[in-house]
Order: sequence, then structure tokens, then C-alpha cells
Amino acid sequence: MIKEKLLEISLEIKLFGKYTYISLFLVMISGILIWYNSYYIKVDREITNLTYQNSLQKEKVLELKKEISILSSPQRVDRLARKKLEMEPVNYKNVKFLK
Repeated sequence: MIKEKLLEISLEIKLFGKYTYISLFLVMISGILIWYNSYYIKVDREITNLTYQNSLQKEKVLELKKEISILSSPQRVDRLARKKLEMEPVNYKNVKFLK
């Protein structure tokens, strides 16, 4: 009687041992999947943030190019040279070219 009970208990422990490894494996796989998902979400947020910053930088570059074209226009340079530096247009009749 006691021998039979001990045999039953030992069989249950063996079965529990088999399922323990499977259970641990499933828990480990679940943990890895949860970690991977959280890492994926973090990387996705970072990509979104960098894309947004990139678009802001592109807008700034376009604004600066526009400002450069306005500031370096020949009409503006001519006007500033006349007003601030009191320059006059070159009279090519008075210029002597060296050959």
C-alpha cells in the first residue's frame, strides 16, 4: 500500500518535472517576446522622432536658402553699395584695361 502510494507520487513528480521544463520554456519565450515588443516600440518612437527632426531641419534649410537668395540678389547689393558705401556704377569709359 505505502509502496504503491510512493510509486504514484514518484510518477507524478516525474510528470511534473517534464511539464516544468516546458512551462519554464514557455515563460522564457513569452518574456523574450515581451522584451522584443517593448524594444520595437522604443525603436519605432525613436525613428518617428528622428524623422520629425529631419523634416524640421529640411524646412530650416529651405528658409535659409531663401534668405541667402534674397540677401545676395544683385539689386539689393547695388542698393546697399549706393546707400551705405556711397558707391557709383562703373563708367567703363574711364577704365583702362591692361593687356
